Amino acid sequence: MTTSFSLPDNTCALLVNDVPSRCAVLHELLSKVGVSDIRQAATRSEMLRELSDAPIDIILLASGCTFDAIQMAREVRASNTRPYIPIILIVDEVDGPQALCARDSGVTDFLPRPFTLLGMTQCLANTVVGNRPRQPASPPISAKPALSKSAKAA
Repeated sequence: MTTSFSLPDNTCALLVNDVPSRCAVLHELLSKVGVSDIRQAATRSEMLRELSDAPIDIILLASGCTFDAIQMAREVRASNTRPYIPIILIVDEVDGPQALCARDSGVTDFLPRPFTLLGMTQCLANTVVGNRPRQPASPPISAKPALSKSAKAA
């Protein structure tokens, strides 16, 4: 399955991660999907400075680092400057209590490890372009309910 989308011109992403090897991989993937301006921050203060100094369009926030990613997401949501900026949380698993807590804290979407180009593409398409996959619609309710075998026999 391929995901076809295009990012808005001059998309600027803020990558918040304090692990250099992960930053390098994420930077390369973001470049390949068309992010033209990639900023990096390794601490809370660097993240807040970048948010105030640059026209950031999306934040990729790593969990499992030396900082509390969920608390940082809460701070972004509570700020008066950029409360609606999309936040992608980079995680080891997408389900479980951490995911629930992250959603409650304002995380928009998740990018699971290990990182792949397809995963990054789908995540950005869901988040930036706004075509997040929806559950299939319920089947339509027919005007006439089907009769069971016992009802037909009566």
